[in-house]
Amino acid sequence: MAYEETKDLLEAVKRLKIPVEQGILNMVHPCPEKDIIGAECPICVNRVVYEEKMLYVFKKLFPVDSLCIIHRQEEEIIGIKVLQSLGKKLYGDALN
Repeated sequence: MAYEETKDLLEAVKRLKIPVEQGILNMVHPCPEKDIIGAECPICVNRVVYEEKMLYVFKKLFPVDSLCIIHRQEEEIIGIKVLQSLGKKLYGDALN
């Protein structure tokens, strides 16, 4: 969901008095490290720069520490172990 749609959704649920405690920004590209292939790729670098700008804008919509960032996964999430890892990213130790 894009920024404007997310903003509209948050305004609508606020009018309905539905609490929103967390936002999830999914499929964010991790910042490439210098020794990783793609770090010098202009398309990859531009994508990360764009996403960093959007992250700044999204952070204004959500209270402090309530925006969870899930990086783009190399493979589809299949199986209990991978799903548990994603759950820990979303909810931390609350799952234990």
